Amino acid sequence: MKSYNNSIMVNLVRLRPPKSWSSPEDHLWAAINHPWYRAIQKIQSDLYRATNCYFESIGFDPVLMPVTTGAVSSPMGLGSDSLPVQVKLYSRDVFLADSMQFHLEYLLRHETPGVYYIMPTFRNENSSPRHLNEFHHSEAELRGSFEDVVRIILRYTRTLAQELLTRHGPAICAAAGTTKHIEAYIAKGDNIPRISYEEARRILEGQPDTIQSITQKAFTITAKGERWLMNYVCGPLLLTHPPHLTVPFYQAYSDDGYHAQAADLLMGIGETVGCGERHVDAENLIRALQSHQISADMYAWYVNLKRRFPLRTSGFGMGIERFLLWILNHDDIRDIPLIPRIQEIVSTP
Repeated sequence: MKSYNNSIMVNLVRLRPPKSWSSPEDHLWAAINHPWYRAIQKIQSDLYRATNCYFESIGFDPVLMPVTTGAVSSPMGLGSDSLPVQVKLYSRDVFLADSMQFHLEYLLRHETPGVYYIMPTFRNENSSPRHLNEFHHSEAELRGSFEDVVRIILRYTRTLAQELLTRHGPAICAAAGTTKHIEAYIAKGDNIPRISYEEARRILEGQPDTIQSITQKAFTITAKGERWLMNYVCGPLLLTHPPHLTVPFYQAYSDDGYHAQAADLLMGIGETVGCGERHVDAENLIRALQSHQISADMYAWYVNLKRRFPLRTSGFGMGIERFLLWILNHDDIRDIPLIPRIQEIVSTP
């Protein structure tokens, strides 16, 4: 399986990120010569190339998206896990993109089997080893079902893993200490373990701080719970069918009306890819907005899209930096960006 191309020349000693910087400018100049960031720059570039090659191979169209929106896909309400970033544009209050999923859904009505992009995403939350205020999303939307998008995710991430291992094996091994986690993931193919939320609750019973109640009936799995489940299956897994009130309103209902046709791919520090099937029509979308206690006013155009052009679609979003954390077997996402955009450091360029 190993076919390394020494595109990054590194000494095969443990490649580690630098310690914290004293200033933004200090970070910029020191990072230029640091082998950690040189490796990441090359790996990121090939991830971008491999993304385009993969989606081209399955007939998806790359699309250009704006970075502002009047209707965020993760508003405050049940199922939201972050605050949007509000800015003024031509004297109008808008939001920086937390995801342009709604726009991807719109473009699917243009007679294409699938659309995708890689672009920045903005979240108004505290940075931490797990979170960035600004990160990069690889997002795609397709005509099809929940199972269709799960299959795309597994093949896409496997393609990326194989490409990065082939081109940058020595650098990855120097950073991660091993490449066995990547080789094992590739070898499993589509046979990644699946655990539903209800199964996860039974597995985690008695494990403290692994389950968090959202409402009397709805619960979610904590970061500690995600790690416990990954240890349980000895690697990445799909955590499927969460209670609908714990995910954003746009995810389609399962047949029982309680769970969602959604899943997270857990790898590395936890959730790395989130996916789901969308509501086909306006009726179910309005029902979801009401149950999530969200006003439909700012989503009128989205409701009308479902009413005028009903279509079964599904999609996913992958955090580029989180995927690279798994590749590099690292535990602090703040060490990944070449030009950081976090609260502690905002570089000048």
